[in-house]
Amino acid sequence: MRLLKRAFTAVALLAALLIIIFLVGRYGWKLGGFNACQGAWLETVEVGQGTVHIRGGYPGSFPSGFCGYYAREQEGTLYVGFHFSSVFGFFETGDFDITIPVKTEINRVILKTADHEFPVWSREQETDPIPDAYAPVLDEYYTALSGGWDAAQMIEHNLNYMAADSFFAEPLEDIGYAVADLDGDGTQELAIGSRKDDPFFGKLVFSLYILDENGAPQLLLDSTERNRYYYAGGFCFANQGSSGWNDSFDSTLKLEDRELIDMTYTTEPENYVQMELTPFAQWK
Repeated sequence: MRLLKRAFTAVALLAALLIIIFLVGRYGWKLGGFNACQGAWLETVEVGQGTVHIRGGYPGSFPSGFCGYYAREQEGTLYVGFHFSSVFGFFETGDFDITIPVKTEINRVILKTADHEFPVWSREQETDPIPDAYAPVLDEYYTALSGGWDAAQMIEHNLNYMAADSFFAEPLEDIGYAVADLDGDGTQELAIGSRKDDPFFGKLVFSLYILDENGAPQLLLDSTERNRYYYAGGFCFANQGSSGWNDSFDSTLKLEDRELIDMTYTTEPENYVQMELTPFAQWK
């Protein structure tokens, strides 16, 4: 009987220890605040009346489970950080879909970690006009897509030839553009991409333009069949390609200071983000 009680006590202590470890792993990190927060890829950020709705997931390829978020409001800005754990990755995914209650009107949302702050949404960004410098680029794409230009014509006019692919039966609807601040520096970038839901062309970003020091459009990235770019959320782009049958590459690049910086991790295709692209049919 005494042996049975000892066994029962040992099992109870072990169970209590496991519960404590679980709770500390799940919630204890919040004691560190933003110092315990990590980066994340964000699919959507929607600001409503009294709430901020964010969808996203773990930015890397290693399976880490989502533990939660830490948020703070300050003068119309919502700072939010996320935490993931490889321990929970064995039985949970890194994806999250959260709704954060807020007390004041939110004008900016900033992704915050121990070392960095990344603006991911601003009220002004939703109403900013398209910079005049991008208009000639958009005009030429509209002319090309509406005129049925082939790849040779696209290349001749310095446009991405993949947009001329015969796959796009309705190019003015299937191909779109987005003008947005994609690196949080207050300057808008121009992305040209696919709106098709397709294993190859789906979520593909054909070209990305930035404004140089003189305010002129500058081509920063340009996809080809062997060097493709996809939006990965959170100022990042996934880059996939191959230079030969046994030489392939897969990386995640962050847009920062008009440059693409290798983040040294990969983004799984299921975590690519479909950019909110306006169809070229609406440009004219």
